[in-house]
Amino acid sequence: MALDEIIFRRLKKLPPLDCTIVPGSTPVIAFGRFRSAKVATISLNPSYREFHIVKGKRRFHNLKSLGLSRYEDINEYHMHQVLDYCERYFKRPGIVYKEWFNSISSFLRGCTDYDYYDGTACHLDLSQWATLNILGKLNTKQKKAFTSTGDLELLAGIIKHTQINILFHILFLKWSNNIKRDSKIFWDKA
Repeated sequence: MALDEIIFRRLKKLPPLDCTIVPGSTPVIAFGRFRSAKVATISLNPSYREFHIVKGKRRFHNLKSLGLSRYEDINEYHMHQVLDYCERYFKRPGIVYKEWFNSISSFLRGCTDYDYYDGTACHLDLSQWATLNILGKLNTKQKKAFTSTGDLELLAGIIKHTQINILFHILFLKWSNNIKRDSKIFWDKA
């Protein structure tokens, strides 16, 4: 199956029930130019902050901004709108969630010479749904439902059909004003 078909199927799936998904949000397929990136960072899921309006701009589309009320009504035109915001995430001035991505970008540049901002790196998530609660606060039933909506199929499709050769698992823990970083090479396709 072609990557665009996997993405299209993923976008049309309903969010899992009772998992505190940001109402009306669309799945965040990727952050940055995932089709041409050589390296990807990966975490659990997007922050609810990604659906806040920043300086009058949206970071990502939601159903309302697409003129829709149901996921089932997403068509190829809507898919391309969603993908445009995903792929240009690091190129659109003033919208990047810098508190998260700038620290990781610094780490990537320091150890790989790849970067989100030049398109050689992108960010992916195990689940593409943004939640109001952090995943750790979801119960076992919610966590199972959370990853049963095609998320892993999409992640596998992106890895299979792109040039991404290395995945870094990123975990950031904030303690006071300091950030403790635990990053590991998760997978190397080469």
